[in-house]
Amino acid sequence: MIFGITGTRQGLNRAQRNNLPVVFSSVMPEGIVHGGAVGADEEVDAFLAPLYAENFRYYPILFRPIEIHPCTKTRRDYWAYNALFRELRVIAWPDEDPLRRNRLIVKKVDQLIAFPATDEETKRGGTWYTVRQAHLAGVPVTLILPNGEIVI
Repeated sequence: MIFGITGTRQGLNRAQRNNLPVVFSSVMPEGIVHGGAVGADEEVDAFLAPLYAENFRYYPILFRPIEIHPCTKTRRDYWAYNALFRELRVIAWPDEDPLRRNRLIVKKVDQLIAFPATDEETKRGGTWYTVRQAHLAGVPVTLILPNGEIVI
């Protein structure tokens, strides 16, 4: 199963961070795709990469590299030069249109894990846009809301 990650650039709050082990305890994804943005993308990647690396090392045929789709050259360079476990990552060339990039992420995944900044859906914002795109594409979504609630 390939997991897509989307979330707020504000970063995860304590309740969302505390739920990371809960969300990822039942299954280690075969692949991970995210946009490489500041905030939630970085934090979830930092949480998953060491766990993922262990599986990737022992079962390389079963796991794909973590795929990152940054929106800017600056973010691409950040991941290319500063990321731990560089051998685990494939970094796409930047797509300047973040909404197009988010649609691409949805197309590449079997399940989307979303960490929005608000408990209620909003019209604006890339995270909720990506959630709506996943619903339209029939991709299952797991929301980890700021209040700590996990909605499947």
